[in-house]
Parts: sequence; C-alpha cells; structure tokens
Amino acid sequence: MRYEEIKIGALYPLTGDYAFVGNNIKKALDFYVYLVNNQNEICIPKGLRIPKLGCRKIRLIWSDTRGDSEIALAEAKRLI
Repeated sequence: MRYEEIKIGALYPLTGDYAFVGNNIKKALDFYVYLVNNQNEICIPKGLRIPKLGCRKIRLIWSDTRGDSEIALAEAKRLI
C-alpha cells in the first residue's frame, strides 16, 4: 500500500539580497522534515515532540521568492 505524501509549500528568498536568511531556514526545515520522516529509524530525545504521521511522509516544495513580494505572491498562487 502506498501512502500519499503530505506536501507543504515553502516560500523563502533562496537567491537575492535575503538569500542568507532563506537558505538558513531551508536547512533547518529540511533537517526537521528528515527527523519527522525518519523518526522510527533514528533515536529521538524523549522531550522532543514530533508528530506521528503513520506511514505518510512530508515533502517540502521549495519556491524562491528572491525577496520580491510580487514574485512571492505569484509563487504562492502557483503552489496553491
């Protein structure tokens, strides 16, 4: 049985003047998704609350806003 992925759109400036912020956020979110998706295979500290998703996995769909609000709006509409 194949379970449907949970797709989450992530709009951040990955290039442009604010790329350093967006890329740091991307690293943190990618790591958190890795933890959630692989929590049965790795040791998770007891105090860390990570949601149980059954057999479903999270997949982040990245979109580069380039720090421009018009591009961000267009990308948000595209992801929706």
